[in-house]
Amino acid sequence: MSGPLLASALSIAVLSFLGFDGISTMAEESTGKRNAAGKAMIIALFIAAFCFVTQTWLASLLAADQGPFSDDAAGNAFFDLVEAASNSTWATAFFVVNVLALGIANAMAAQAATSRLLYSMSRERQLPKFLSSVNARKVPQYAIITVSVISAVLVLFFVGQIDVISALVNFGALFGFLLLHVSVVVHYVVRKKSANYLLHLVVPTIGFLIIGYVLLNAAAEAKIGGLVWLIIGAGVFAYYRRTGRTTDLSGPASDSTDHDPQPVATGEREGLRP
Repeated sequence: MSGPLLASALSIAVLSFLGFDGISTMAEESTGKRNAAGKAMIIALFIAAFCFVTQTWLASLLAADQGPFSDDAAGNAFFDLVEAASNSTWATAFFVVNVLALGIANAMAAQAATSRLLYSMSRERQLPKFLSSVNARKVPQYAIITVSVISAVLVLFFVGQIDVISALVNFGALFGFLLLHVSVVVHYVVRKKSANYLLHLVVPTIGFLIIGYVLLNAAAEAKIGGLVWLIIGAGVFAYYRRTGRTTDLSGPASDSTDHDPQPVATGEREGLRP
């Protein structure tokens, strides 16, 4: 056991937990109170944690005295353990359930969250206008189609390269969470002058250090790809600022002529539609 090895394991765990934060993209459609989406994310996170911990514990019971798996066998280790403890039929059944979960549940969650994000950014004039187009059923159809096409291309391009794609995804997610911890300190301690230093300063600082350590021990491909993507993003941000396009998304959405304005369910942001 070593620090870098533990950081690598944490990186894999992050990939498994990613997705709960996608609920935030549906905040405007929420019919609950102001913090309904936040509560939903916490609930989803605890449910996912319980399921993953339980699954890992059961797998460890099946492993018994099993030695370490090779790199080639690590991806299917769980199914090999099930087959060794029962028979190939059960292993196949677990494999089919896993494929259905990945192919349906994960794909739906990714398309819903990502397409909603593209729609929102397009509506704020941060992406091409066609992505904010909605059909008669209030569905951002072009954003969904765009996400679907890109996902299909990436699946074909990254066949057999799960380590590379997971490293890239982890870098983006961890860097986003890193900034989230910074924003907690800035919002509560700097702006609101909160006296709750344990919750608003100590805890975010510890989280920042842990995530920062994981990022430092990330794969070289993830660091290079992530830094290139960050540089591109910074370039786009600078271009928007230079051309006078707003980059402040804290206020009401920019006025749009291709949608009928109506308040969202919470009534907090006029002019935004699901």
